[in-house]
Amino acid sequence: MNVWEIFGTLIFSAIGLGYFRYATKTASYVPLICSLLLISYPYFCQRAWQVFLFGSLIAAFPPIFSCWRGR
Repeated sequence: MNVWEIFGTLIFSAIGLGYFRYATKTASYVPLICSLLLISYPYFCQRAWQVFLFGSLIAAFPPIFSCWRGR
């Protein structure tokens, strides 16, 4: 692992922890699933660009989903 992979793992795991806390307080499933994905997916990525690409996509999904549903 290089420095950028570790940095991306740290950042997106912290975002996942924030989504997990939000999901447990509001009892919503989309942030809960995204939080578990954000915490666990870096273990399966081999390159730094994969960590940042998939992390950005997963982290952006709950706000987009809530706007799409009209909340």
